[in-house]
Amino acid sequence: MSVRVRGGVAAVAAAAAIVGLVVAAGDPDASATVADDAPPVAASLTVAREAFAAGDFPAALRAYEAVSDADPGNAEANAYAGWIAFLGDDHAAGLERLEDALLEAPFYPDAHLLRGLVLLRGFDDGLGAAAEFEIVMRLDPDGVLGAAAERWLAKAHGSGG
Repeated sequence: MSVRVRGGVAAVAAAAAIVGLVVAAGDPDASATVADDAPPVAASLTVAREAFAAGDFPAALRAYEAVSDADPGNAEANAYAGWIAFLGDDHAAGLERLEDALLEAPFYPDAHLLRGLVLLRGFDDGLGAAAEFEIVMRLDPDGVLGAAAERWLAKAHGSGG
């Protein structure tokens, strides 16, 4: 899959930057060097988080896929692989991976925020997106994701869907 963010989706690129910062900041060990004896899933998640935060989506996707191969129910890997698929213009695959993540972890705010962005920007579904953003605001009321969801909620209410 060729993964690139097109210039016409600046709002989505900005969301990717917010999410990338959250991925890196959300885990205090996200920028740590991977130990030689780290479990494969933990090591791959660290690599994926670092690549994602650096904007290297192809490397992040490879690492998230390695996590999914080892742990198919890993919500983080499914959520961020879905977001990367969306950024690569495969909206349906992105939405499917996000839904897989939410089946495994229904209270995972990252997956709800990303699903809301995919619904809003990929499918022009403002009502569906608004519902996802409201969930994020309940799950992370004082956090970065909750604040981002609140900003996106206004856009969702203003969309045609």
